[in-house]
Amino acid sequence: MSGDRYKFLIMPEQDCFLYIFQSDAANQLSMLFPMESFGDVQVNNLNPVKGQSAFALPGPESSFILDKQKGIERIYVIAAPKADTKLEELGRQLNKANHETARNGIGAELMEYLGAKELTRATLPGATFTMDGNGGSEVKIDADKFQTSKKRVYLLEFEHR
Repeated sequence: MSGDRYKFLIMPEQDCFLYIFQSDAANQLSMLFPMESFGDVQVNNLNPVKGQSAFALPGPESSFILDKQKGIERIYVIAAPKADTKLEELGRQLNKANHETARNGIGAELMEYLGAKELTRATLPGATFTMDGNGGSEVKIDADKFQTSKKRVYLLEFEHR
């Protein structure tokens, strides 16, 4: 529901380069990982990610908040054995763009790039939602359940009501 808080709890099985993007119900695309800061909070969620080390995204004391736009939210997850410099650059441009037209153009280029990576539209293996009892939820992603390959993009969808 609008105003609900959520975060991701992630523990990759092995060292990898992780990229997470979200397309919200208004089709606005954002890069969630890697991320240096979230609002005014320095979180330093950066690549590469160490295997067998759990972390919270956006941070242990921070959460994402669902806006008022209802509909389908999509989370795209890529775990790659090597850095994907094009993906990183598109993500940086996307998060820095202030004008909607620029964001849409970068978002379209990013989705085209991800589409070339054999988008897997199945539910992200190993992803689970849990309620925290305070109107929020956590999404746990067990990275050992999905392939570490920059040729595959996993998709997690949920309905924002």
